[in-house]
Amino acid sequence: MRCWRSKDWSDALDASIAAVIDAEDPYLESLAVLGHASATIGSDVARRIYLIFAELQDEYELGRVDEARTAANLRRVASEWAVAKERPDTRASFLDRWQYDVCGYERPKARWWRRSQPSHEGLPGIPRG
Repeated sequence: MRCWRSKDWSDALDASIAAVIDAEDPYLESLAVLGHASATIGSDVARRIYLIFAELQDEYELGRVDEARTAANLRRVASEWAVAKERPDTRASFLDRWQYDVCGYERPKARWWRRSQPSHEGLPGIPRG
């Protein structure tokens, strides 16, 4: 699980997510979330927020869930974000749960270069540090 130590997304993104909670039409309000998320270049958090909100919107647009369920899901993710965004550990858990468990995106596979490398210390032909 990746944790972000500092905020790398915009205040406008936070404000647009917060507006979804009490919006008369959360679906229409959530369109602004996509705009602000896509405008936050280089932010992994904003990228993942975009994927989450886009999937929830797609569920409605493709007729897989009705308008009331869409509104409830959008309000729920926005409400949970208001709490989760403050701490790196809760933020990472929130993003993982919504992106992978709720929305169904595939979890990334472990990459060989991210695994801990074996120590070559003491092996013949390998120079020591």
